Amino acid sequence: MEAAARTFLAAFDDLDMPRFLDAFSDDATIIHPPAGPPRTFPTRLQGKAEIARTFGVVFDEIRRGSGKAAPPYHHIDPQDLLVQLYGDVAVLTFHLGSDVRRGRRTLVFRQVGPAWKIVHLHASVFETGK
Repeated sequence: MEAAARTFLAAFDDLDMPRFLDAFSDDATIIHPPAGPPRTFPTRLQGKAEIARTFGVVFDEIRRGSGKAAPPYHHIDPQDLLVQLYGDVAVLTFHLGSDVRRGRRTLVFRQVGPAWKIVHLHASVFETGK
């Protein structure tokens, strides 16, 4: 499961859409914080097609803002990582960001044969007030 999480994070850092999507189950859901145009998200993303459409915009924005010509374009640095295993389900939680602006991430994985796939990702961001 931890290898699947590392592969997902590396795909996100590289903005590699095929590897990113391969980390998800076909019926995966995502709850993501709303953002202004062009990244306005619906209440819930559902299924790989919706995830690809929406994260295509996110990836393009990150790629443009990175100033880099090749991957990795992004660097996700998980903090306070916790993995909880429940048979064929695992919950991975971590924080991102700084003391001023923190992100929270929860990834729920399900084992499908030998592979672990993300069935749900929840992302939130908050200002700490510091």
